[in-house]
Amino acid sequence: MIVWLNGTYGAGKTTTARALVERLPQARLFDSEHVGQLLRQVLDGEAVTNFQEWRAWRRLTVDTARRVLDEVGGTLVIPQTVLTEEYWGELRAGFAEAGIPVHPFLLHTDRETLVERIHTDTKPESLGGTVGWRLEHLDAYEAALPWLRTAFTVLDTTGPTPEEIAERVRAVVRPEGMSDAEIEAAMVGVPRQLNGPVRLVAYDPRWPDVFAAEAAGLRAALGALPHRLEHTGSTSVPGLVAKPIVDMLLVVPDSGNEEAYVPALEPLGYRVAIREPEWHEHRVLCRDRPAEGVERVNLHVLSEGSFEVERVLAFRDRLRGHAAERELYAETKRALAERSWKYTQNYADAKSEVVEAILARALAERDGR
Repeated sequence: MIVWLNGTYGAGKTTTARALVERLPQARLFDSEHVGQLLRQVLDGEAVTNFQEWRAWRRLTVDTARRVLDEVGGTLVIPQTVLTEEYWGELRAGFAEAGIPVHPFLLHTDRETLVERIHTDTKPESLGGTVGWRLEHLDAYEAALPWLRTAFTVLDTTGPTPEEIAERVRAVVRPEGMSDAEIEAAMVGVPRQLNGPVRLVAYDPRWPDVFAAEAAGLRAALGALPHRLEHTGSTSVPGLVAKPIVDMLLVVPDSGNEEAYVPALEPLGYRVAIREPEWHEHRVLCRDRPAEGVERVNLHVLSEGSFEVERVLAFRDRLRGHAAERELYAETKRALAERSWKYTQNYADAKSEVVEAILARALAERDGR
């Protein structure tokens, strides 16, 4: 696995990366600038001002990361600014081809704070002529923000310490899945335990109709609140085995602002079942027995602009459009479902390696790589 920390100078990439390495199991810091410095010894270093312009750097970064992970496993934390969308697409495609899951984060703060940090940075490599050079890069960073916000999970580093940001990254990445304590803390009310195998059923062609009926009621209840509704999860993929639970995704301006949508949905029978403020401000509202043969609707709520929204939809669309991926996922589900699990989340976490591999290919395909 790779955790890529993007952001301009002064955003806190390096200090956050060091703090993150201490918090992730078998994590190592991989400074891809060393790859660029190596190439400057071989290629014409005066021909380009940014070593990322060399395709050799992009390819060697991917290949070196792959070989390191093949050798030692674990996680690589890469603190590296990438402001050119084409270069990032090539890197993501390379990692996907190598089967390496990537968790991309953008460490962001306002221009005033960045300027202050650049001027007050006392590290030897940050003094002298580099100050003006780093300040000049702020314009390029701000110009790249529109695509960066869609490709990375954005973390505001204006107030929090690097250690606090590292904790937030760890909470999102969940390298070892959720502990029982974390699962129980996220659940609202008495935790619902499974304590047994997961029940999977054959695909039911009525599931899209259940989604459509639920979506109609939700749209009417939400009224003027800007929102999107998507059918997600295994019941949204024709031909895929699934739990008889219809997953839906509701995208609103701010999922953390429950007052904006929860009161409107409670008369329909929805109740808040999961609250995860540290994980994309994720909420889950449930409604039991919406239709014959359907145990429950899980309504996942995320904020507009969250990269997790794109991940969910890219994964769904990949399964819909690729029979081999769909069968791989089905086989994984069947094998794991036979085991006994305390919580359904434990079962979900056990699928993560296969999910991330499929998702990496999905994102690469989406980006046309």
